[in-house]
Amino acid sequence: MISFKEIMELIDKINNSSLSLMEINYQDLYLKLDKESNRLDSVSTNQITKPNFNNNIRSENDINSVIDNLSNDVKEEVSEENIEYITSPMVGTVYLASSPEKQPYISVGQGISCGDTVCIVEAMKLMNEIESEFSGTVIEILVKNAQMVEFGQKLFKIKKN
Repeated sequence: MISFKEIMELIDKINNSSLSLMEINYQDLYLKLDKESNRLDSVSTNQITKPNFNNNIRSENDINSVIDNLSNDVKEEVSEENIEYITSPMVGTVYLASSPEKQPYISVGQGISCGDTVCIVEAMKLMNEIESEFSGTVIEILVKNAQMVEFGQKLFKIKKN
């Protein structure tokens, strides 16, 4: 099986080349890289299964609704010089809570410290905790729960302390 590190190296090489589209079908991995697209067309393996959650557990829409309400309640004017963004270190699916029934890791108006977990990005069925690289206050959450994100995409707007 090809490793995540090898895939990331391949993505870097494609980004630095003149290729605009590349498809790989190797063992149980299918990978399509398209520079012209703003979205991930498909990354799949034959062994992936979707989790089945009970209906009484909070849905992704519930989590997104809580986050939207908090975002609307706590918007403040901040000079751009004190603003930092937490970005996605990889392509994947962002989860704002550790599981559907849990509260989001962070919310608008909340203070965060360096090293705090702010979300999870799932890439190839690996759950990667994303940590803040600085301290500050969450000004805006720029993504929805279970949304596909690109490498370098802004996830959170933070006012640095």
